[in-house]
Amino acid sequence: MKRILFGAGLMLALAACASGGTGGVVSTNTTVYPLYTPALYQWVAASRDVPVEILGRPSTVPPDAWNTAVTDAMNASAWVTAGNFTTTPDETARGNFDFVVVFGATSTMWAKPACAGDIDVDALGPVNGRLAILGAFCNNDRTITTSRVTVNEFTTPDSPVLNAAMDQLLTQMLPKREPDRTDRRGGPIIY
Repeated sequence: MKRILFGAGLMLALAACASGGTGGVVSTNTTVYPLYTPALYQWVAASRDVPVEILGRPSTVPPDAWNTAVTDAMNASAWVTAGNFTTTPDETARGNFDFVVVFGATSTMWAKPACAGDIDVDALGPVNGRLAILGAFCNNDRTITTSRVTVNEFTTPDSPVLNAAMDQLLTQMLPKREPDRTDRRGGPIIY
C-alpha cells in the first residue's frame, strides 16, 4: 500500500513539474545535429550580433515591439553568455548563421523549412490556449539544433511567459556539452 501511495504521489509531483513554472513551459522534440558543438556557437556569437528571424506574433502587438521583446528575452537568458540576439544585425554578424523562432508553430512544422524560410505564417497560432514555439539554430538552410517549447497562450510582449519560454528554448538548443561526446564532461573541444 505504501508503494502505491508513494507512486501516486511521485506521479502527481512529476505532473506538476511537467507543467513548468511561469506559463506552463514544456520542452519537447529537441534535436542536436552532428554539426553542433558548444565551440561553434561561441565562434558564431563571440562579441557579435546573432541574427534572429521571428515568425508569428500576437495580432495586437506591433511587429517592432514584438521583435524587440523576443530578442530582449533571448538576451536575458542566463544560459547564453555570448552574442547579441537581434533582428537587425550589424556587420559583426556571421551572415550564414541565424536563429529562427516560430510562434504558434503547428505540430507538423519542423526546423528544416524554418531554416529555409518556408513556413506558412497564415497557419501559425495558439491551439486550445497553448502556444507552441519552434526554435532552430541554422547554418544557411541546414539545421544545427532545434527544439520546441509549449507555453500557456499570452498576448502581450511584457508577459513573463515570454522570458521563461525563450530561456528554456535556448537551454535546449544550446547544450553546454556535446551529446555524442564519450567523456560527457562538457566544455568546448579544441580542434
